[in-house]
Amino acid sequence: MKRWKRKAAVMLAAVITISSATVALADEIPLSAGVVHIPEQVQDGVFTGTATVGEGVEGLAFEPYDVQMEVMVSGGAIAAITYNTDATDNSALCMQNAYAGISGKLVGQTVGDIAVDAISGATYSSNAMVTAINGALTQASMKIPKMKGVQVVQNGMKITWKAVDGADSYILYRNGKKVKVVTSTSYVDKKAKKNGKKYTYKVVAVQQNVQSMASEPKIGYFLTKNSIGNVLNGSKGSRSLIVTWNQNKKASGYQLQWSTNKKFKNAKKLNVNQKTSVIAFINGLQPNTTYYVRVRSCKKAGGKKYYSLWSSTKKQTVRAY
Repeated sequence: MKRWKRKAAVMLAAVITISSATVALADEIPLSAGVVHIPEQVQDGVFTGTATVGEGVEGLAFEPYDVQMEVMVSGGAIAAITYNTDATDNSALCMQNAYAGISGKLVGQTVGDIAVDAISGATYSSNAMVTAINGALTQASMKIPKMKGVQVVQNGMKITWKAVDGADSYILYRNGKKVKVVTSTSYVDKKAKKNGKKYTYKVVAVQQNVQSMASEPKIGYFLTKNSIGNVLNGSKGSRSLIVTWNQNKKASGYQLQWSTNKKFKNAKKLNVNQKTSVIAFINGLQPNTTYYVRVRSCKKAGGKKYYSLWSSTKKQTVRAY
């Protein structure tokens, strides 16, 4: 994005100071800058729209330049409008004139379609500002996507979120960088598979090229899958099993799971809270009964637990004596 060289802001009190000569000149030459549409339901906050001054017009006496409009919404009304632009010299003056007239008409407005006239000599600037403001207000009316989950899968991290009504697509960000544009509400990030690494995801909804505000972040840790070693009977009469597995140096600990059902229905779990421990005893089992056992790594961070996929399953029958 281009570096913005100018920033201006206006509040309602400042609009009163616009000179009568400027207003009169605009009234004498009523050029249409377009219609600003304020949706019935808008969220409070600061929303952004962009446009290019003079875009698509042939034979311009100046190079097209960008304008970014930030619209502050409070209580369903436009509370303030701010602009950023890389315009210089006469173009910057045109931006100032257009901004004063447009913001003066819009600040304090709530719902409805508001026709805006261009300021004399600043027609292209006025048109672009109206376009950018409409984009910002569309953003204000869009629901923010809600993240559902981030979980480890076989080949990376799977991210899911709730659908937003009217959204054409979604943009997924990982650790602040754009990952993918998708039309579904889930995505498997195959590049997020470094053992022990933290991944932070956000998602943005897109509707007619307008982006919503980003979702709240959702965090996940990728942990490689463990390999289960031996599942052996314990000492005579103990009715126990001894389980071993490989160490994951990025884990905080491990979790074992066992069941008499190979699909692990009604399974029991054992947490091993030391990352260097690679052996555990499962006690109190039924003799002459076959148990299925598996293990996974656990990462503790920020008061939460994150898990790897389960290892492959091994089975062992507890001896009777």
